[in-house]
Order: sequence, then structure tokens, then C-alpha cells
Amino acid sequence: MHETPQVIYVFRLLKNALDPPANANDPPRRLPTFTTLILLHALRGIFYPSNFIYPRTARFLLQRPELDVSDVPMLFGMLYSSSDDWKKERGWMLRMLGDGMASTDDWKVLKRRHTWDLVASLFQSSKNDPAVRAGILEILANLTCNPQACTSLVLKSSLLSWIEMQVGDNPGKEAMAWLRILENVLVVADTFKLRRATGDQWCLTLCRCVSSLLRSKGTVRSLPSVFRPPVTCLVDKEMAILHQGAAVALRLSLIPDLPDHSLRVVLSRATEYLQLLEPGIELHRSPRPAEPKNPHVRALPPHRAQGLHDVPETVDPLGTWGEIVEVLWRVAMSLDDGTHAWAMLTTRLVVWRALVGEEACQVGEWARKEVVLALRVAT
Repeated sequence: MHETPQVIYVFRLLKNALDPPANANDPPRRLPTFTTLILLHALRGIFYPSNFIYPRTARFLLQRPELDVSDVPMLFGMLYSSSDDWKKERGWMLRMLGDGMASTDDWKVLKRRHTWDLVASLFQSSKNDPAVRAGILEILANLTCNPQACTSLVLKSSLLSWIEMQVGDNPGKEAMAWLRILENVLVVADTFKLRRATGDQWCLTLCRCVSSLLRSKGTVRSLPSVFRPPVTCLVDKEMAILHQGAAVALRLSLIPDLPDHSLRVVLSRATEYLQLLEPGIELHRSPRPAEPKNPHVRALPPHRAQGLHDVPETVDPLGTWGEIVEVLWRVAMSLDDGTHAWAMLTTRLVVWRALVGEEACQVGEWARKEVVLALRVAT
């Protein structure tokens, strides 16, 4: 077949890139994902030459006698292309960067070329290009799934300060992605190193980011009050975002010695958000029974690129409301003294317990007993 010489050339590059193991019985050393991806794209292009990437990968591989496995292939040429297909090439490169970030070795390759700094500057200059911004957020999601990469970005690239600047504007459709990335940082990063290097500053910055994302300027408030209750689809979306934000706030409350004032702001924003959505929730209805395999439940961290922007469908708005109330009440209980938010959430928690019963809301049952006991003592 006509493709044979090209295929042999690609496999020869692969063979030369693999260093022989010291022991013949040992498996070969794992290649960085970026090297593997560029070779796979090249092979695919050989058999589908109509694909726009074929001449690019062929030119790249033919220009060098061997592959540099410590480099990100085609990075600058595709990211800052001046050809007529520059937009397609940039999008392809962003997808490859996201797909290639799969291990600590891949992070070392990215770090060597200061790749995150490049795409971060590109993100800031692409306010009117949602596709580019979505691709860069997916790269960041995969980066924050790796402990070494996540910790390094926070300490050496001021990732949290950069995120604070980005979410200071109206995050719009990116709110869910930002909240999941922040949850990745809380779950994956080495908090001991962060605290030793920055004290409480990383926690305070993260609290400010969450507060900005939960500020009560959402879609529902922007509508006239007479239209708020019927806007079910908008309420469902906002409810899913608040559900994710409440989970992040709960993780923040579990950080030892976190200053109360920062968490109070997060809790205040979350309760305002909750009150904003409540007119669209029918509290007189009974919540749906729990399903053992519900595909719409909140995704658990770490959150990778796949599904980063997906907003789960709120199958049971009342059930989701109850979960949010319970989570936010736990956040309020972590504070040293009572707040207005705590009083507001306690009443709602008791209502939620009355709706679902003692077994389904044990936290609500405990709160109900304590409220009754406090009322007896007061009288």
C-alpha cells in the first residue's frame, strides 16, 4: 500500500524514542502522553489524509530525525498559528494539551515549556471566544487532578489569585466549571505545603473565589419577580450550581483554623442564593424516593475535563433543596458563634426533616430535638 513508508517512518520514530530497559525482563519506560498522542494523530492522518491535521503532523515529524519526548510537540506552531485555519489549529492544540495531562511525567513536560502560563494569558485575551475558554478550563481541570501539578500551580503560578481575577467578572456559564476546579484544589493539593508557604492566604483567596461565584446576581434575579416561579429550567440550573457551591463550602469548613470571617461571607452568599431560588420550589410536594442509580447526582471530585461543563439535571428540586440546606447548616455549625444564616438554615432544616422523616434526615432530627430542648429551657 502507498502508506507503508510513512507508517514505517512513524514506528521507527517510536522505536528510537523508547530507551531500552536496564534489565531485559523489565517493561519499556512509559512515554509521555504528548509523544504518544502526536504519533497516534500522525498515524490516523496517514490513513485519512483529508483530515486537516495530516499535513501538520507529517511536516512536524519529517523535520526532525528523532522525537524529543521531553517537549510538547507543535505547541507554538499550533497555538499561535497565522494560517487560515488558525482557529481550528488552536482548538486542536488545546484539546491535545487537555488529553495529554494524565500523569506527573506529563506535568513535567508542560512545566518545562511554561505551558500553563501561555494558555492562561490566552484565556484572558479570549473573553469573546467561549470554545477557547472552555478548552483551557478543561486543561486546568486535568492539571488540578494531579497533586504535584496542582500544588505547584498554587505556589509558583499564583493559580488562586489568577482564578480570583477571572471570576471577578460575571462567570456566566463557566460557574460550574470554576466551582469544580476549586473543589479539585481543596481535595488534591498538598494543604500542608500550602499552609507552610502561605499561611491562611490560600484559604482566604479560595473563599473569595467561591463568594464571587455564589454572589446573588444570578439568572433568576435578573428576571422580573412575576416571572421567577415559572422559570423552572433556570431554577434547575442555578440549583445545581448552588449544590456544587455548597459542597465546596463544606470542604472549606473542614479546614482546621480557617478564619471565621471568610467562611461567614461564603455562607452568607450561599444563603442569599438559596432564598433567591426558593420561590421556584414547591415545598408542599413530597420529595421523590431516592434512586439507587441516579445518573443526575452531583459528580464527586476530582473533576477531570470530561463533563466539566455539564450541569446535572435537577430531577427532584425539593430533594436538592433539602440536601443544600443540610450541607449549609453543617457549614454554619462549624462557626464559633451563631449567625443569621444559622437561624435561617435551622428553620429550613426542621422543615426538611418534617417532609422526609427521621430516617432520611438524621441531622434534621437532631436539630429538631435541640430546638425543642432550647425552647423548653427558654420557657
